[in-house]
Amino acid sequence: MRHRGPALITGVAAFLMLTVDAHAILNGSLVSDQQFEADYPWAVVIVGKLSGGICGGVLIAPRWVVTAAHCTGTRKFVLAGHAKRGSARRVEIEKAIRHPQFSRDTLRNDVGLLYLAEPVDAPVAALPTEPEAAILLLPGMSAIVAGWGKTEISPQPSERLVQGRIKLEGLKLEGSQISYSYSGGGPCGRDSGSPMLMHTLDGRRLVVGVASATDGNLCGLGGGSATYTNLAAAREFIQQYLDGK
Repeated sequence: MRHRGPALITGVAAFLMLTVDAHAILNGSLVSDQQFEADYPWAVVIVGKLSGGICGGVLIAPRWVVTAAHCTGTRKFVLAGHAKRGSARRVEIEKAIRHPQFSRDTLRNDVGLLYLAEPVDAPVAALPTEPEAAILLLPGMSAIVAGWGKTEISPQPSERLVQGRIKLEGLKLEGSQISYSYSGGGPCGRDSGSPMLMHTLDGRRLVVGVASATDGNLCGLGGGSATYTNLAAAREFIQQYLDGK
């Protein structure tokens, strides 16, 4: 994710004056192997040849991962199938596609797709329709954010998936972006492309967004704002590739 501040930070982040990549989850809890299988089997880490984790992503079809557009540059593999990065299966990325209207300056339409060289045998995530997102994305609603990014100001990302519950305080929905302010925790570092989840009234878990940017100091102090890309708004872009167009 990107952080709008004087320095560029890789991970789940927010907006200050410039822009920095998104970070990990502050005030979160580690996801057990059992919980990963039940709740996050579609969660993946995006890595380079030598790096242990750069961004997060969401498996939406056996060979398709959705992530932030700014995570699609030099990434070579995804790690899938396990809560621990070191125990996950490494799958090569065959091609990457950015939203055609992605803006590096504003991070509008910060969504991209990764096509994998081979399928991943795991349940895939469900994405909301625009009517479903309109019901869920309301001020004060609870959501879950997750990622393998940093859990405090530290150079190293988490070895195990971390999850945290947030409230959509100060919610702003602007085009492709979901922005909120929250002092109780949230994305911190190297969580760009990682999911925000919400529950429907009938108990379904939908991935409503992927981490794009932060503003302020969510990582160190838990105070600031975060921006996620609204996947319902990007559904037409995503679906054309899932349909083979």
